[in-house]
This record gives sequence, C-alpha cells and structure tokens, in this order.
Amino acid sequence: MGKGLIVAGVAVLLALLVFIALRKSATLYDALPPRFEHDTAFEAQAAAYTWSLQHGGSVRGILGTGSMSYRNYIPAAPEGVDPRSVVVAYFVLNSAIRFDQIQAGDLCLYRWANYENGILHQAADFTSDGWIMAGNANGAYDGLSNRMTADNFKGIATAVFVHKGGRQ
Repeated sequence: MGKGLIVAGVAVLLALLVFIALRKSATLYDALPPRFEHDTAFEAQAAAYTWSLQHGGSVRGILGTGSMSYRNYIPAAPEGVDPRSVVVAYFVLNSAIRFDQIQAGDLCLYRWANYENGILHQAADFTSDGWIMAGNANGAYDGLSNRMTADNFKGIATAVFVHKGGRQ
C-alpha cells in the first residue's frame, strides 16, 4: 500500500510539472511580437522597413536555424540548405529599450559566443545571472553560459516578417 501511494504521488507530481512546462511554453508563445507573412523575401523586407519607419527601429535578417520554428513562428531553412546561409525572415529591432524593461516572453537580440550578429530568442526567466533565454522550438532553455545580460543585450523585436522562402 505504501509503495503504491508513493508511485501515485510521483505520477501526480510529474503530471503537474509537465502541465506547468506546457503552460509556460504557451505563455511565452503568446508574448511574441506580431508576425506578418509575405510571398517573397523582397515583400517581407519592404514591409519590415515600412514598419520601422512607422514605429521606429532597425531592420535585421533572421537566419533559418529553426530555433524559433515552434508553430512555424519563424520557419527553418529549406531542406538541404545551410541554415546559417539563408535569411528566412526579417524583424524590426528596438534598441532604445533598456535591459530593465525586458519582460518574460520578449523576443530579444543578444550577442553570444560565435554568433557575431547575435541570437534572437525569448526571455524566459530572470535570475541573478541574467535572463534565461529560449528558442521556442528548442527542447531546453539555452545553457547556463548563455545568459542575456545588460552587457550583451542589443534590443527587442517589435515585429517579425516571414516569407515563403523558409520551410512552411
């Protein structure tokens, strides 16, 4: 009887943890900036520039690594194409925002290791070491050495513009 109760308790705890993780994932997804779809890369880029003129910010390309492809938010590169060689979407970067204004779910650009142009991932949780970041299609949060801090933070995406050149 005692073992069965322990097993049931562990099962309930695991189910609760899975529920919390799924709920947090949905909450992060819901916090993403608006996403606009276009037929061509040219149209997506032009729309991004129009947005930047209307709302401020600078336009940047997004490589097709697939780390933000949950629910096809930012598509991965087409099959057989080096994902670090193809721009699959554009985003408008607000670099005027301060680090202390970041909220969980914000899509942030930050510098890290070998990614000289930065990584575009979501702020998942704040710790004393900085923001824990996550690509929404990755199986886990970015590693401990990959925290976003005031020193490597570049800005927040205010809108994303995808095109059909990425895998749909």
